[in-house]
Amino acid sequence: MTGLFRLIDRLFWLVWLCYPIVFFRDLQSGGFEQLGTPPEICRPWLLDYAALGPRDVALLWANRGAQFVVWGIGLGLGHWVIHRAARGRVLVAEIVWPVQALGLVLLIWPVAGLVLDNLVVWSIASTIPGQDYAPIWLPDTVAMGFGLFTLVIARVLRQAVELARETELTI
Repeated sequence: MTGLFRLIDRLFWLVWLCYPIVFFRDLQSGGFEQLGTPPEICRPWLLDYAALGPRDVALLWANRGAQFVVWGIGLGLGHWVIHRAARGRVLVAEIVWPVQALGLVLLIWPVAGLVLDNLVVWSIASTIPGQDYAPIWLPDTVAMGFGLFTLVIARVLRQAVELARETELTI
């Protein structure tokens, strides 16, 4: 089993290599520019990027940076667990807290990110004359579902660690 975790641990370094490349690719390509003329129904949600001032661009990049950092923390927690498992440390207490923290990140950040996105877009739309603002009300429910699942896995892992400790004491 640790051989599989070692392979995943090594492959995870490719994820770390690609993670900032994806972020910097957006920086070099202009980031927030539209790719074409959007359909009329999408216009209330799209900003007029030609009318953005320096403050607005800074808000957008701060929002993008916050997302980059939070998802990086999530990847870091996941890699930390995988790295410990690759060293044979699976049913130990030190594994439980990062799994639980990852579950909380996956559960809380979609809602917090949605609020942050709406605040940023509302702030920018209020400075551009004639710009419509339509809030987004649906968070990333898939990420939240994985957060709940990860919290359940953390709970099961905590019980497995306790059972392993009790078994160790009885032998």
